[in-house]
Amino acid sequence: MSPEIPRRKFLEAASTAGIAALAGCSFQEGNSDADYDDDTPEPPEYIDETFQYFFQNEPGFNQVGGSIPENAEDWQVVHSALENHEDINEWRQMQLNDHHMARLDIKERWEPHVQGHEGSVEQIIQTTQQKYQELKQEQPETHKAITYSTSLVNAVSEVTEQMDSAAADILNNNLAEYVLQEIDIEIPDYKLSTLRATTNLPRGYCENTQGEVTRCTAPRQPEFEGSQKQYNSGLRHPIGLLQYRQNGEQQVRYFEVENNQDWDVVAKPQNSIYRSPLDQETYEDNGTWFPEHHVTALDYQKARQLEKQEILDPGHPDIYLLGALIETVDDTSQGYDYDEDLKTGEEWQIPDGGLEPIVSDSFGESISEYVTNPTNQGRRYLDGTARAIFSALDKHGFGEPIALDGTIQNPEIFHTTEQKRQEIIEDQAYNQVKQRVLN
Repeated sequence: MSPEIPRRKFLEAASTAGIAALAGCSFQEGNSDADYDDDTPEPPEYIDETFQYFFQNEPGFNQVGGSIPENAEDWQVVHSALENHEDINEWRQMQLNDHHMARLDIKERWEPHVQGHEGSVEQIIQTTQQKYQELKQEQPETHKAITYSTSLVNAVSEVTEQMDSAAADILNNNLAEYVLQEIDIEIPDYKLSTLRATTNLPRGYCENTQGEVTRCTAPRQPEFEGSQKQYNSGLRHPIGLLQYRQNGEQQVRYFEVENNQDWDVVAKPQNSIYRSPLDQETYEDNGTWFPEHHVTALDYQKARQLEKQEILDPGHPDIYLLGALIETVDDTSQGYDYDEDLKTGEEWQIPDGGLEPIVSDSFGESISEYVTNPTNQGRRYLDGTARAIFSALDKHGFGEPIALDGTIQNPEIFHTTEQKRQEIIEDQAYNQVKQRVLN
């Protein structure tokens, strides 16, 4: 959302338990119709307010909740988002009911896949189970989570004949937990969520008509004519962030859900093409690739370097890092036209303006540390922090500016203003987020 867009008022009344977004309903913009008690302070009227969020000690918040100052206002205090949605009793339900999104996609109702897909979710379940048993016999030493995820991706491709990354993302990441439950395979703490990456050529890089990729002589050159063309880079390619426990130990993998990639489809983050160092000339994996063409939102330091070099757009590391956290809570984010007989798995909605976060170095580096050195405690910290952030956004709207400081173990979460957010991005003051937000 650009600064020129009119500021919208907060939606939530200070002491009301009800909120506009129920299960299957979008969080609507506009003024709250709730009445305030004469003794209850009203929340700030416009978006141009800065304050810290404080979190109740709620199930699922883990290490985050419980420390609330006596003078905290009601609009600063965040309860679990589960309280705001009908028929949602546990965080796990927000993952399991995402299979409705896949069913809708297969039924031809979701753009841009107006042609729909072949098959059904039930066929995907059956085919996944068959492929899992076959792969398990062929590769008995492979982690069960990887064997299962590979089986699902292959089954989705075979049954639906999906041919692109968008469809692969919607079908695989929205079905993963549900199908696992249906075929009754035991994989502790299994979660496959969407993570955005870039595989495009950054601005200033060229490709000739023969498909040979070369580095241009200068960055940000104007549109090329003739045999050369300019590419815009962005974190738009969806892959899977795979989390699970194996023999009691937490594991994290980058997992490609589109099954026609030329590089490794499953890798530890620190060994993946996405974290290949920028001072490395090329990356060799079934071909020759340039490290600066590949990064995910969770490769924090590399993403910031690419932002500084104007290869990634300003603020993109923040937007897609927050997006990755939200996806670990719930993969289905948008309002879709579900049939009345198809119960929705959608609980919330990102507005057209998108997410508006600012992320500090300490917070981003703590996530980067977790994905490269995962621990059971680190997973608990990540889950608690992600759910707390999700609930803070759910309280006032997913389009509100939000600032993340501290670490995933001890997060400090603020509502900020678009002006302060833009100033931090322009100054690249990511080591001063809390200080700049509060001043």
